[in-house]
Amino acid sequence: MTFNSLDDIVAYIESIVATGMNEMGHEMEEIMKNEIMHQIYASYSPNQYKRTGQMEDSPGIVEVDKDSVTVEFRDNGDWTDIKTGNHAYPMERFESGKVWSKGHTDNSPSYLPATNIMEESVSKCESEIPRLLVNFLRSRGIPIE
Repeated sequence: MTFNSLDDIVAYIESIVATGMNEMGHEMEEIMKNEIMHQIYASYSPNQYKRTGQMEDSPGIVEVDKDSVTVEFRDNGDWTDIKTGNHAYPMERFESGKVWSKGHTDNSPSYLPATNIMEESVSKCESEIPRLLVNFLRSRGIPIE
């Protein structure tokens, strides 16, 4: 491939980076889903409700730009508080250690340990995504170290 100017080279690289942002977003979603699987689904079985799988579906791409992608844990389930019937976002409760465990009663509260799904997801995305992006760029012919 031949370029006529530095601007042409930069524009080409920017176009390749832009095509990779959606793929990087999907990789981030997988990292986040794996944390949910590891820290919630694999760590206990609920006894007061039935799992719907909605927590695993909560990570989602909310914005893709030419050189960035935003993925969030979305409050998009039909979750309700078992006592009040009001909407409740379980991720907040898991992260703060406010999910009932076996044997919980009003007189003797018992909670599961707090998770660190968000912190671990950010940490893993920060370590994995740059490597994946470099591999993506190499696969598109950009010789990056």
